[in-house]
Amino acid sequence: MHRIKHDTPGKVSNIPMPPSQPKSSKNISTRSGEIDAIKSLAIIGVIITHMSFESRFEPSTLQLVQALQLIFGWCVLAFFFCSGLLAKPVTNQQAVFKVIKKRCLRLIVPCLIFSLSYKIALSGLYLTGLFSWEPPLPQSINGILPFLVGPVGPQFYFLYYLFFTSIGVAIAEWLLGQSGLLIIMIVILPLCYATLFEIPYRGYGPELQMIPLYSFTYLSGYFLSKFKATSHSNTNTRN
Repeated sequence: MHRIKHDTPGKVSNIPMPPSQPKSSKNISTRSGEIDAIKSLAIIGVIITHMSFESRFEPSTLQLVQALQLIFGWCVLAFFFCSGLLAKPVTNQQAVFKVIKKRCLRLIVPCLIFSLSYKIALSGLYLTGLFSWEPPLPQSINGILPFLVGPVGPQFYFLYYLFFTSIGVAIAEWLLGQSGLLIIMIVILPLCYATLFEIPYRGYGPELQMIPLYSFTYLSGYFLSKFKATSHSNTNTRN
């Protein structure tokens, strides 16, 4: 119990005060649990998506894999959705720079470090003469830049797409506000229609026609997060 001090020196009020309560983390932990569950299922989906090996599986097994690929056709979109759920509002230029720095350190820098380290390791193995594969070292001046900054595998397109999507949304929110983001969602919705139903049948990849769908999914997670936060705030106010 706390006591209130008066201006009169040497006197302390005996009026009891309720102890301060720590801020509940129930909603934060619940949201983290939901996101972790979605990501876990999406990771399983990504693994299944890359299991179509005709030389390794029997036809019956491939049929099962293809059926599972239809079930987990949303796996790539799930990562954009979860990232949108965790995105914070951007109201000024400083917040935009903060998003750029944060996303760069979490997405681009690890990708570049891993890719370059992998290429250097392969180059070292090639120089030993023990393997017959083509040298990963750049063969001309034009190949130096892709060697240094290019991802080591085509699957890393996701990191770059997520980076530019989050940065684009942050800049758009700074310039247009949340109402502007909602208008953008409405505008790109027709562009998502065609690809939305083709995803389970055409696979995943860095095709440019997928960008509107990735952006729409990211924005969906963003607005859902804001809606839940507003609803929770209104509930606490009424209570």
